[in-house]
Amino acid sequence: MKEELQQFLKSKSILYVEDDPISVDAIMSYLELLFSKVYFAPNGKHAYESYEKNSPDMILTDIDMPELNGIDLIKKIRQTDNDTPIIILSAYTDTEYFIEAVELGLSKYIIKPFVGEKFLQALEKIMEAEPKDFQIAENCSYNYQAKTLYFEGKEYKLAKKEVALMELLIQRKNKLVSFDEIESVVWADYDDMMTAETLRTLVKKLRKKMPKESLKNLARMGYKLIV
Repeated sequence: MKEELQQFLKSKSILYVEDDPISVDAIMSYLELLFSKVYFAPNGKHAYESYEKNSPDMILTDIDMPELNGIDLIKKIRQTDNDTPIIILSAYTDTEYFIEAVELGLSKYIIKPFVGEKFLQALEKIMEAEPKDFQIAENCSYNYQAKTLYFEGKEYKLAKKEVALMELLIQRKNKLVSFDEIESVVWADYDDMMTAETLRTLVKKLRKKMPKESLKNLARMGYKLIV
């Protein structure tokens, strides 16, 4: 896997929806290696509840499920959300399902059995489709490709941990990012443990390169990027 894709996925969460217990364990284990957080739902009804509660960055879903099938789940999500990438993993090869899925803004339709290579190709396309610049404030923006913050006309190239924290905060913009989530994503590739002091130091470095009021500390809970 490309390093760029690996770093991209480590700041992402995914909702996996599947009612077949035979498929679940192996695919869950695979997804947990790639993503910072994996949510699971056994049917479309529970999937929609998880989607509303957890706001996953992307969704991997089957079609044929009880209570609410995959197509109806996507339709329900698309009523208010046209941006979250959705991948279908299904045994159905019916053209009707495929056309309907495409019309709902599907990122990829993968025919079972699950093939890691096809899934990674879909994830790479999702990564490439993401905006290259993110506007934090009127005088501050972040460029994903250059891993650089632009603030008041100056450029600040970010270090690896700064990149991981910045992109995690952007993904959860205006939402609380807990200390546990920061540790699991930002410190994922390091042997040292995150401490209150090392996190404060990292945040202090970021604050010097962006408006201080944009990064809010919620005491004993975590941080929030205000956009």
